Amino acid sequence: MIIPGSNGFLAVKIARICGENLHLIELEKLKYGEKYVRLTFDVEGEDVYLVNTFHPNPDEIFLENLFVAEALKEYGAKRIYGIFPYIAYSKKGRKLIKGELPPLKVLSKLYDVFEKIYSVNFSGEMDVVNISAAELIGEYFADKLGEKCIVISPDETSEELAKGVAEKLGTDYELMKKIRVDAENVIVSAKKMNLDGYEVLLVDDLIYTGSSMVQAIKIVKRSNAKRIFVSCVHALADMRDLLNIYVSGADEIVATDTVLSYVSKISVAELLAEKVF
Repeated sequence: MIIPGSNGFLAVKIARICGENLHLIELEKLKYGEKYVRLTFDVEGEDVYLVNTFHPNPDEIFLENLFVAEALKEYGAKRIYGIFPYIAYSKKGRKLIKGELPPLKVLSKLYDVFEKIYSVNFSGEMDVVNISAAELIGEYFADKLGEKCIVISPDETSEELAKGVAEKLGTDYELMKKIRVDAENVIVSAKKMNLDGYEVLLVDDLIYTGSSMVQAIKIVKRSNAKRIFVSCVHALADMRDLLNIYVSGADEIVATDTVLSYVSKISVAELLAEKVF
């Protein structure tokens, strides 16, 4: 059976695709801030899949998932699986500044109750089944880009995504270099590129504020790119940040629905259903 959490909107699509039963649990945030969880159906002897994504309230969802999993365990669920399309605190290669805590390394210890956890383009320190959305992004842009195109990532840590998208499109990829200044500010740089007449697809695992993409767009514009498209797996940016990317010169911004966003145009539901079930 499949259970959607507070941010479990993908559970409906997944359940319909794979023919699994969908059950709702009581989830409520009480007026004094505590989370209330209650199972309203029998789970004894069942394999249960909890679907929840960690945006826009990641800290609350971490705790909610733990509460739900423990309740399922208490009432006899046979095995408990987590389908978490986006997991917060998971950016690979993020170098800690002195005094910072690696939160996912700590929080992952709480998740031993799950038999297995599935996620999309996850890159943190946690044992998960990692499913790539690279082919889906490549398929989306296959009919939009001409033969003279290139895939570029503004972040070296997104190389696997850039490589996968480029392979699907049958083209090359390049990587820029991103240096983190503090919690929210970065500097993006790149070697000199000649993109005269090229259509450029900028890809990254996730977009937080859009600062990296804005800087990357400026770089490829100076290199005479013909058209510029932007894509990511997890779009956490708000409307203002997305508008900044458009104003900087993006022709289109495309994300998956691991997080519901104004630019979620690619669904990972079928991909998850195929890989999990």
